Amino acid sequence: MKNLLIVVGILFLLGVSSNVLAQGFTFHGTMAFPQTDFGNDKAGEENAGFANMGFGGGIEFLSSELGKKFYWIGSLNFLHHGVGDDLYQIFDDLDSTSIVFEPDNVGLTAYNCMYLTTGVRFKNMFDRKKKEFGMYIDGQIGMSMVYGPNYDYSYDNGTPSDISDDIEESIDWDLSNSFTFSIGAGFVLWSKVLIGVKYVNLTSLDFDGTFNDVIGGFEKDVKLKQSISTISLNLGLTFQN
Repeated sequence: MKNLLIVVGILFLLGVSSNVLAQGFTFHGTMAFPQTDFGNDKAGEENAGFANMGFGGGIEFLSSELGKKFYWIGSLNFLHHGVGDDLYQIFDDLDSTSIVFEPDNVGLTAYNCMYLTTGVRFKNMFDRKKKEFGMYIDGQIGMSMVYGPNYDYSYDNGTPSDISDDIEESIDWDLSNSFTFSIGAGFVLWSKVLIGVKYVNLTSLDFDGTFNDVIGGFEKDVKLKQSISTISLNLGLTFQN
């Protein structure tokens, strides 16, 4: 069912984009700051995401079909958020024993997010003749696809003859998807440059994963619920007919 929703969403956004591609598009770079649970790095607190500041970019397709100051938008965006080294502590309830040590070796990937959205943008140019300076505000809805941070860690008790206290474990997360919405606002400079702020909420994602105890020789399915939201600063360049 989830895969069907993904396909339907992509086809819908491609349909929107095909209608507006001739009108214009914007390339932008993004610096994103994790909010609430997503940026919480306090071990022991429920739903702490341990996400660091993220970077990414995207493209927006624009149309003026709704009127003189209103535009349809179809957006494709990517975000990459690294995670803090203390992330291993949230896996305490996924392990068969409590983790009461700092691992010797830690391997982390990151949150890799892609979200597809569509919506409406209002843009008002201050100088009516040259139309070089103005402001905009928009709202969009869509869907996101996220890979959670895969993780592996190990602990060596320092006694080669006794590995009973040694630990070598990993967790790999499957792709997850969810409903997404965003609200943004900013300024248009010289009719080409966009500088803006955007709040993006990927709502709550249910991650399915596999916990692997290498030394113990067993695997088990694990689940994790994580809310993801960011406030981002965007700098873009617009090409519009």
